[in-house]
Amino acid sequence: MNFWDQQYSTPDFKYGTQANWFLRNQAAHLHPGSEVLLPGDGEGRNSVWLARRGHHVTALDNSKVGLDKALRLASENKVTVGVIHADLEHWIPPPDSFDAVVLTYVHLPASWRRMAHQRLVSALRPGGWLILEAFHPKQLRFSSGGPKDEAMLYTAEMIRSDLADEPEVILDEVLAWEGEAHLDEGSGHQGSAYLTRYVAHRVKSRKTNPGETMKAFQDYYPENVSHCYGCGSKNIHGHRIKTFWEGEETVTHFTPEPYHTAIPGFTYGGLIASLIDRHSTGTAAAAMYRASGREMDTLPPFRFVTGSLHVDYLKPTPIDGVLEIRGRIKEIKGRKVVVESTVFAKGVATARGEVVALQMPDGFGGQ
Repeated sequence: MNFWDQQYSTPDFKYGTQANWFLRNQAAHLHPGSEVLLPGDGEGRNSVWLARRGHHVTALDNSKVGLDKALRLASENKVTVGVIHADLEHWIPPPDSFDAVVLTYVHLPASWRRMAHQRLVSALRPGGWLILEAFHPKQLRFSSGGPKDEAMLYTAEMIRSDLADEPEVILDEVLAWEGEAHLDEGSGHQGSAYLTRYVAHRVKSRKTNPGETMKAFQDYYPENVSHCYGCGSKNIHGHRIKTFWEGEETVTHFTPEPYHTAIPGFTYGGLIASLIDRHSTGTAAAAMYRASGREMDTLPPFRFVTGSLHVDYLKPTPIDGVLEIRGRIKEIKGRKVVVESTVFAKGVATARGEVVALQMPDGFGGQ
């Protein structure tokens, strides 16, 4: 009997039977009937919750005792959960086989953590989602759960580095958060904790056309023009949006924070306008590269500022869940690009905007 068999051998459920809060918050990403892989789901609380919502779920764990309890919990809830008894150090998932991978407190030894993470993201289909919550190294100050070995605790940068090393899978980072939260998950996770939360979206597998990019558009901005509150990667207080091509459209995903509230339950309209604005200027730059048949790392650079911004608010935008911004090119004429961008919340269009983006003059901003 291994360590986790012993942990799960009591009649109760060590982490309760309610799904993890962060998973419940992020599950809106998943399309109906998604195929979801949950490594390390133990007694099955997250797998059963997803199955009850119509998803096709596979739970993987190295504890046979935990998986048996997961199957019993699924039976009690009248749902089906597939199970795999395996160890992530050796198990290799089929590539492009799942619509989402959910990792909830799956803390792996440093010697093979990176390898396992790369295998798991390779299992995502294009368009698939990685949803991860783990304890941060600062969790060692708390007594609410988690490993006591700092090498097995995760920062957002560790996760980001692990995933960046998988060259065949391109991920759009949607959320990277570190901070304190309160846990109430059975006897195993109780009280204040310091967590890392990470969400990423698999965009595609590789570059195909000139002007397309394996990195976000904003990742190509020179440092001297990377301080914008909306899109600058160097502004740690800003939105730091990431935009990619998907066919003829561009897409950005953004998760509002509680402080983006207008009235309880809904997102502040100024944030919506800002997302449309910054998504559209990034789209303008990428479109100009594509129209010129050039890669985004070539010189001279194409950088754009806003000439005009018009926004129509179609419906109140819920604050819970992820916003998707999609853009399309309406016109390219000389140094001007007109972009139409639409904001979606839970699949419903809530705002639409048009941006006239103007190419920055040579020497503007020190470029």
